[in-house]
Amino acid sequence: MSGRRAAILLAGTALFLIAVVALALRPYGGNPSALLHMHEEYGRQYDLPPGIVLYRDGGYDGMLYYQLARDLPALLRGDDITPPRGRPRGDRAYRGQRMLLPVLTWLVSAGDERRFPQAILAINLTCLLVALSLAMLAVGPGVHAATVVLNPAALIGLLYACTEPLTLALTTAFFTLWHHQGRRLTVAQTAVLALAALARETTVLLVLPLCAWLAWHGRWRQARLALASLLPWALWQLFLFVRLDDQPFSVGSGMISLPLSGALSLVPRLADVDVYVVSSAVFLIGFLGPVAAAQFRAWRTPGLPQRDDLPLAMLTFLTAVVLCLDAHVWHAVSAVGRVMPALYVAHAMTAAAIDDRSWRLVSAALCAIGTVSGVGVALSSHPFTLT
Repeated sequence: MSGRRAAILLAGTALFLIAVVALALRPYGGNPSALLHMHEEYGRQYDLPPGIVLYRDGGYDGMLYYQLARDLPALLRGDDITPPRGRPRGDRAYRGQRMLLPVLTWLVSAGDERRFPQAILAINLTCLLVALSLAMLAVGPGVHAATVVLNPAALIGLLYACTEPLTLALTTAFFTLWHHQGRRLTVAQTAVLALAALARETTVLLVLPLCAWLAWHGRWRQARLALASLLPWALWQLFLFVRLDDQPFSVGSGMISLPLSGALSLVPRLADVDVYVVSSAVFLIGFLGPVAAAQFRAWRTPGLPQRDDLPLAMLTFLTAVVLCLDAHVWHAVSAVGRVMPALYVAHAMTAAAIDDRSWRLVSAALCAIGTVSGVGVALSSHPFTLT
């Protein structure tokens, strides 16, 4: 029965993801380049292949990952990749931290930039289904496993051609390996964490508390192994600094502020009844608040099993990080909900380990918020033109 439930959940999720993508692409004739959110002004500054959807009302990160994939050979050869006039270097360096998606895009499409939009979509869809499959291996099929896919980072990342689906797949792989390899850090897990850090730099905020947790429990060798997972990321940071003359991590480091300052900034803005602000408020009230309360009860419960300490500790730290995000990150769930993909995986593992009514309700609420966020993004349309 468990295998049948897993197959049904996987197939149902695949159909849902395909339906959401189809809904998002409908206004653009099914053109997958619409997911890049390529701004018309940005797109016209580059020599793009024909048929790329250009939005007239703004762009988003997907267009930068697309261009990074195009620049990859020149970047590695040492050729000049100075952005066109008017494009800040920081665009390239900051998003360039997340190089794993552009690299995979180039490899999957065999370097054919006309196929980059399809490659990014295929990678992200595959990653979400892999993440769900791995979560079911760790916690079984059910609402807790579904949260690794039905969350704002997964669905909005899919529809914005961003790096969150890839990060979710790698983070889920780490926790699943931890679950099945005796709850100790191995070389395989270290490699997965290294890739996750190259997929999205906020993985550092998973690795560092992991190092601290391992050291606290006297596992010094494993703590050093965890720290070693950041070496490829650090070397890539150095490479970007040398090649692009910009500090990649400087932008992200400005996202942390005083605890709750960003969340409380929503209160006066709610009077405007702005859908973006409301989406952040729903995320705070419907998920972050309840999951923080559930964690508080879990830490106060006597006899908490030792095996549950790591996921719960990571979840507590990552929840605290999100509650410390600056006000500008809280302007919409499409921002605050995507910053820490590992948050959702740590939640799935913790919720499944405890699995009482409160944790099941939190998981169901997260799935609902993620689904509504994804469908909401899919229903929005933009004025556009084609290259």
